[in-house]
Amino acid sequence: VKIGDDEFIFIDTAGIRRRGKIKDIEYYSYLRALDSIDRADVVVLLVDAEEGPTDRDAKISGIALEKFKPVIIAVNKIDKLQSQKSWERLHRELDLNFDFIPYAPRVFISAKEKKGLDELLRQIKDLYRQYTKKVKTGEFNRALKELMEIHQPPVYKNKVVKIYYGTQVKTKPPTFLLFSNYPEGIPKSFRRFLENRLREKFGFNKIPIRIVFKKR
Repeated sequence: VKIGDDEFIFIDTAGIRRRGKIKDIEYYSYLRALDSIDRADVVVLLVDAEEGPTDRDAKISGIALEKFKPVIIAVNKIDKLQSQKSWERLHRELDLNFDFIPYAPRVFISAKEKKGLDELLRQIKDLYRQYTKKVKTGEFNRALKELMEIHQPPVYKNKVVKIYYGTQVKTKPPTFLLFSNYPEGIPKSFRRFLENRLREKFGFNKIPIRIVFKKR
């Protein structure tokens, strides 16, 4: 589909019901959805505003996150929400079901009334821009040095853990290779610290990034 100067390839998948209601044909639709995630640059997860997010919605978005795919949570049928109480309920359920990807943009749309579609396209383009972004090695290492001055990795087996330098080795997803004397001694908490700070620093604020440590 060409919209303005931009071209989009949309891969539609059949709807997936709540757990316990999946029949054989829907099971294969579920498998096709997983295949579509592999092929996609940006995953747009459609949530029914009336029904609210389901366990399977959360599972699909979790799989996308495991594959380091950008996710947009598109809440459709907002024209059906007639009260403030309904909106508050929806926001609570979104917060609860997608708490593991708080950075994923939420776009509220009505396909029937053609509301929010321009914003959805804008978010798709923005996430794709982040997904394909390349950071210069010098700029990356200056930021890495600043982070190391703020927060050092904990000691590992009475040894000082050092991170010497790093570089971006690929895009889609943005992947950074960091060299350390004890990569096995870098805990998950410190990896999360690095990931969050690097995402903030280099404008990956809406997508996951991958950090790989290698011994040097």
